[in-house]
Amino acid sequence: MGRSKKLGSKDTMKLLDLNINKYLFLDNFSFTNPDNNIDFLNLKATLSEDLEIKLSLLNLAAHKIEKFHSFFHFEQSFFHLQLAIYHLQNNEEAQAKEQLELAIFQDHVNDQAIAIQNNSKNYKPYQRPYPNFSDYLYFATEESGKCLSNNYWDDWEAKQDSKTIMMIIEKIRYHHLNYHQESAKLYLNRAIIFHQLKQDALAKNDLVKANNLDSKLKEKDYYPIVISQLGTEVVLGLGSNLGDRASYLQSTITKLEESNILYNITHSSIEQTKAYLKPNHPPEWDLDYLNMAIKGVTMLEPEELLKAIKDVEHIIGRKDFQSWSPREIDIDILTYGDQEVEQNNLTIPHIALLQRPWLIKSLVELIPEWKYPVSGPYYNLTIKEIYEKH
Repeated sequence: MGRSKKLGSKDTMKLLDLNINKYLFLDNFSFTNPDNNIDFLNLKATLSEDLEIKLSLLNLAAHKIEKFHSFFHFEQSFFHLQLAIYHLQNNEEAQAKEQLELAIFQDHVNDQAIAIQNNSKNYKPYQRPYPNFSDYLYFATEESGKCLSNNYWDDWEAKQDSKTIMMIIEKIRYHHLNYHQESAKLYLNRAIIFHQLKQDALAKNDLVKANNLDSKLKEKDYYPIVISQLGTEVVLGLGSNLGDRASYLQSTITKLEESNILYNITHSSIEQTKAYLKPNHPPEWDLDYLNMAIKGVTMLEPEELLKAIKDVEHIIGRKDFQSWSPREIDIDILTYGDQEVEQNNLTIPHIALLQRPWLIKSLVELIPEWKYPVSGPYYNLTIKEIYEKH
């Protein structure tokens, strides 16, 4: 992997704690080898000061955690099938049909469920991947031993009626859902390490995996903390002086968030301003703007961000891209972290930042301690200090 990197005192890395053994029915299992324990691997990664060691531990944890995804689906498919068979035996065709559809949804190649659904008798019985807990335990941990967890294996062996099957389905569903949520945390942790190692493409991949595993990830209280470690804080200026201006501003914020261009969005107050126009402008261009600024975290590089916001302008409905002309929405990159950027068609901080009072005021609302990075009379002053000088 190359030379190891250690964390310096300035790093504020925060990895998430895991509690996945509980949802793998392993919370009371005594591991012979701690490195077979996903929760322990994550804890070791959290405590290590070496980025390469952190990554190695999280890679091993991810390898182990991925084994369980299909397992949960197979188990649910099996028990939905058993419940369907029970309903058929009791001439409850509507309930049987529903359970067969759920069995096939969980495993698209459940041949027995498909055959029964098609009134065919040409099938082999659908087999569970691990018919007893000891086999599952070896699969899960590569170890043998006794687990005292309250699992459903004993329930199934003791009583195979509809009430028991429904209880088992609900238990597996609950564990499966929480498995997804805990797995998402692991990928977020690895994304943080990839970002620290400047492997941002891999960090983005793990962020996508985490969101795919947990559809409500963005609602979690820890999500903004993770995202703040993965990207760069930016401020964008939004303006509209055509049509339903307030609606265009709100639609733009929504699209930036839905498109994963910006995370953790907050916004300034809205201010109405006169349009900046050149002499001899068409009189119909003299329309007041509604302006605001939004702060968020992006995982895009400056040129990627510029392209992305131009795409959003098009999606929102901007039709005229002439300089100074009225527009449904205009999006400008005002700041990009503490960086000064000079690239093709892109200057950051925005070239007009200190010439437009509403921009300075908006930045004071959002990032009052941000320091102006451009050489000159305002170099290294906070935006709040600059505002007080104007």
